[in-house]
Amino acid sequence: MENIIVVNFEVESEAYQALSELKANAYNDNYIISQAALAKNDGGRITALDWFDVGAVTSDDAILGGTLGALIGIVGGPFGMLLGGSYGALVGGTVDLVDATQNTSMMEHVMGCVPENRAVLIAMVQEDAPAVFDANFAKYASEVTRFDAAEIAVEVEEAQRIEKELAKQARAEARKEKKEALRQKVTDRHAAIQAEFKDLKADIKELREL
Repeated sequence: MENIIVVNFEVESEAYQALSELKANAYNDNYIISQAALAKNDGGRITALDWFDVGAVTSDDAILGGTLGALIGIVGGPFGMLLGGSYGALVGGTVDLVDATQNTSMMEHVMGCVPENRAVLIAMVQEDAPAVFDANFAKYASEVTRFDAAEIAVEVEEAQRIEKELAKQARAEARKEKKEALRQKVTDRHAAIQAEFKDLKADIKELREL
């Protein structure tokens, strides 16, 4: 089973420690970690603080990509900030996944697992025995929550599509407003130029009458 796993820690430093330990134990006969990240909800904005990618051949500071990176990018970016609690209406309702009940998207559930001003560990894992992966956190005061990676991936793709569409609409609206503003400026400039010629005509008339 492929899951997006969110691990909450009561002590933030332990989240960093757990990420480091997972990096050293990223795969075995029971599970494989594709990616893992330490994320923090800072005033409603979720950002990645640290991460590793088992498949990456680049340095540790490489940009977090794949489904996990896209998920954090969506929920932590302007789109996520804009939608807030409207994910379900725009994404969950559109994708219409079985588990996304009552117009609540899986991404909303993920966000709900990231308390404000708290760092959590988020990992994309293929696992045969969840208890084996969970054992990595047994020594910590922690809580593990699982989400279907495929459902998350579909929602992320749909959110990205909606984000692009909204950006396209925003650009079109901005161009329309700019055109209208320019047209108004042209109208105002016509009036100003006509006023200049009116004054010039009056001056010429006065000169002719002298």
